[in-house]
Amino acid sequence: MILDQSLLVIADTGLRFSGMTMLLLIALLLGVRMSATWVGRFGALTGLGGAAYLICPFIDGLVWYTVPVTIFCVINPALLWLLGRSLFEDDFSPGLFEWSMPAVLFGLYVLRLLVAGVGDGEVATVFQAIHGVIQLSLALHLLWRVWRDRQNDLVEARRQFRQKFVTLGGGLLLIIAVVEIVVVEPDDVAWLLLLQAAAVWALALWLCVTVFQLGNLFGPVAADKKAADTAADTDPDAQRIVSLLQTDKLYLQEGLTVGGLAERAGLPEYRTRDIINRTLGYRNFSDFLNGYRIEDAAERLRNTEMRRLPILTIALDVGFGSIGPFNRAFKARLGLTPSEYRRQASSA
Repeated sequence: MILDQSLLVIADTGLRFSGMTMLLLIALLLGVRMSATWVGRFGALTGLGGAAYLICPFIDGLVWYTVPVTIFCVINPALLWLLGRSLFEDDFSPGLFEWSMPAVLFGLYVLRLLVAGVGDGEVATVFQAIHGVIQLSLALHLLWRVWRDRQNDLVEARRQFRQKFVTLGGGLLLIIAVVEIVVVEPDDVAWLLLLQAAAVWALALWLCVTVFQLGNLFGPVAADKKAADTAADTDPDAQRIVSLLQTDKLYLQEGLTVGGLAERAGLPEYRTRDIINRTLGYRNFSDFLNGYRIEDAAERLRNTEMRRLPILTIALDVGFGSIGPFNRAFKARLGLTPSEYRRQASSA
C-alpha cells in the first residue's frame, strides 16, 4: 500500500513538472509571437496560470513569493475562458463582464480564506463550492459558444479545431472542474491529485502542439466591399455569390446560412465557404452578411423620407433578428451608433 502511494506521488510529480514545462513554453511562445493580439496575451497568461495551477498543491500557506502563483492558480479558469473566446470570436474585445470573472474567482478565494481563518469551516466550504460551480459554468459556457458558432466559421482549419476543442479540451476541462466541486480538498487525496495532474498535462500537451498551428486557424482579415468586388470579377463563382447579395439582396433574409446561400448559388457548401474566406476575405459568415446589411441600413438612415422610421424597424428590415446585434455591428463597422449616424446625417 505504501509502495502504491509512493508510485502515485512519483507519477503525479512527474506529470506536474513536465506539464509546467510545456505550459511555460506556451506562455513564452505566445507572449513573443502574438503579444499584439488578445489570443497572444490571454494565451501567455493562461500558460502561466496553468503552470501555477500544477504547483498549487505544493504551496503550504501564503507568503510574499507564493502570492503571484496563488493568484494565477485561482483565476486560471477565467483566463482559459478568455483565451477560448479570443480564439474563436473574431474581433473579440473583453468588456467589463469579461474582466470581472478573474476578479470574482479571486474574491471568492479571499473570502474563503478569511472565513476559514475565523474558524467557520462550513461557510468556507460553501465559498469553495461556489468557486467550483463558477469554474464549471465558464467551461460549459465556452464549449457552448464554440459549438454554437461553428456553422458561421469560414476558416476550415478553425472549424475542425472547434470540434477537437469541444471534445478533447472540453472533456479535460470538465474533469478538472468536477474534481474540485465533488471533493472539498482534492489536494489531500493522492489519486485525485494524479487525475487532476494527468488532465492538465494532457491539456498542456494538446495546447503545446496547437500553438505551432495557430497561424492556420486564422483566415484573411475581413476585406472591404471594394476589395471583395474586385476579387469577384476574377472568379465567376465569387461573382455569382456577390450578385446574390448585391442584386438579389439575399442578405435581407433573416437566418440566412452558408448552406442556404450555396444552394441559391448552385455551389457546394465547402466551395461557398472557401470563396467567401479566401477570395472575398472574410473569416465569419455573419460578418460577410453584415457588411451588406449595414450598408443598406446606413442608406436608409440617411434617407430624409425615412427619418421617422424606427431604427428597430430598419434593423429588422435589413435582416437582423433584434436591435442589440444590429447596434453592435453598426458601431463596429461605422464607429457610430445608428442613432448617432442618423443625427449626423440629418445635420449634414
